[in-house]
Amino acid sequence: IFFRTARFTQLAGGHFWLSESPEIPASKSWDSSLPRMVSWVLLNDHQNESGRPILLVNTHFDHRGKVARLESARLIRQRISTLQTIAGNPHVIVTGDFNTAEASAPYEALVSENPQLVDTYRQMHPDRQQDEGTFGGWRGVTSGGRIDWILADPDCKVISATIENTPTADGRYASDHYAVTALLETH
Repeated sequence: IFFRTARFTQLAGGHFWLSESPEIPASKSWDSSLPRMVSWVLLNDHQNESGRPILLVNTHFDHRGKVARLESARLIRQRISTLQTIAGNPHVIVTGDFNTAEASAPYEALVSENPQLVDTYRQMHPDRQQDEGTFGGWRGVTSGGRIDWILADPDCKVISATIENTPTADGRYASDHYAVTALLETH
């Protein structure tokens, strides 16, 4: 997680693993194929001194384990709730490669079952389109599921949200996934 130190001060931060033993580094559980983790940081925004801090959570879900993705979503939801209580109800932003599409059980666990998070892209683009896929496989494919998301608490105003699926000037792609962006305003 990178942030501008001229604008933000880190109040706290840490990591936990997406497993039944989240404090044990490199642990894995359920049907996960690889150890996966979460990094988080609690930030104070110098441009909004009277406002709430921002809790930023970033993750990468297992690409094979269906149960692991659902349990990872549940674990993140539980940890966010704990961190919100400890930190005095900060704004929450969750980013990641979730390796599962919208309307899946992990998505529902984070968004539909958790009214404290909204899908920034879907808020700006309420109607699903055929070209919303975020895994391009280095080939420019835009079909398929939107498996990379930016979620935020409803108090964050979504100004814009995009999927950056155009190649660079030389025709290459920066990653096998497309960048997803969201411009948010907090108070």
